[in-house]
Amino acid sequence: KLWLKKRFEAGDMSSGPEDEFYELLLTIWSKDDIERQKIVVSNKGQTIWFIDFYIKSIDTFIQFDGVFWHGLLDEFKDIDVLTEKSQLLLHLLTVKEKDAKQNEWFLKKNLKLVRVTDEQFFDDTIIVISTLKDLKHGDV
Repeated sequence: KLWLKKRFEAGDMSSGPEDEFYELLLTIWSKDDIERQKIVVSNKGQTIWFIDFYIKSIDTFIQFDGVFWHGLLDEFKDIDVLTEKSQLLLHLLTVKEKDAKQNEWFLKKNLKLVRVTDEQFFDDTIIVISTLKDLKHGDV
């Protein structure tokens, strides 16, 4: 998690890890099969989401979630009981709520949404690759 702390302290909120994940996807699927920043409209047009990746051949959406910005670090497990004193806390609460709504909506619509965190990608790359290959072959 040191890499994450260094990025945050340096003010680096680039999509570098997401770009690296995209490169990994390209080792499994062709460029023509992967759509980045797929627009999904839900709730009769009231909500628009940008989903990080859409794999056409398997009709699967993939969100690449940064553990910090999606409030997934262990330090944020009890964030719901914290007061909304800062913009950061407000942002994390909003993102967690949005993620939960996405998960619920995709499930109701019987659409496949897979979430991969940057931490999983960097710490468990082999497992991530295996899971993605299973998706390709319909094993998930």
